[in-house]
Amino acid sequence: MNTLSYEFTNETGTEPILHVRKLNTTFLTANGLVHAVKGLDFDLKERERMAIIGESGCGKSVLAQTILKLLPHNARVSGEIIFHNQDLLGIGQNHIVKIRGRDRVDPSTTFLP
Repeated sequence: MNTLSYEFTNETGTEPILHVRKLNTTFLTANGLVHAVKGLDFDLKERERMAIIGESGCGKSVLAQTILKLLPHNARVSGEIIFHNQDLLGIGQNHIVKIRGRDRVDPSTTFLP
């Protein structure tokens, strides 16, 4: 399998490698819309670390699944996710697999802590 590689240094960069703007993740359900992520903005620079904390059900796992494009088919995503100058919401499945470095997993059968 081909994977994409990025050169990482020991210094924190000045430009973000992950840029998230106005991110919304909504699920279409039999009971209506469920807004799991609403209007999220953040930047993450190289070698930076970010903790995502919150109460159960607040959207932490959905945020990660949205960035990695591991959402079920009833999810609707809007906003902007830029990773190393690539629009993750606009790229195809084959390319996101290369970025993730492995085949897509079924989110409904994946263990979530």
